[in-house]
Amino acid sequence: MPELSFGTHFFQDLVESSIRYLPLYPGEEGGVLNRAFLLGAENQLEALVPEYAHLGRAIRVIDVAAASGGQALKVAMNAEEDEALGYLG
Repeated sequence: MPELSFGTHFFQDLVESSIRYLPLYPGEEGGVLNRAFLLGAENQLEALVPEYAHLGRAIRVIDVAAASGGQALKVAMNAEEDEALGYLG
């Protein structure tokens, strides 16, 4: 399981800006991902950055509104408890 590094400038900038990040571990017990939605939505990677289209199997960029009939992805997160819920609404 990868560990997020607090030693990099990127993560330090997020923390200092009070921006929360949310790692996802698909095989972790208690976690649930809607794989059908995530894998069924059209990957926008090639349209946005054609030079990286070859990474499309590893990187997915999803237009949530287009894939969900106009809904937005909302995330309710309790950083102190390391718990979060993402939902469409």
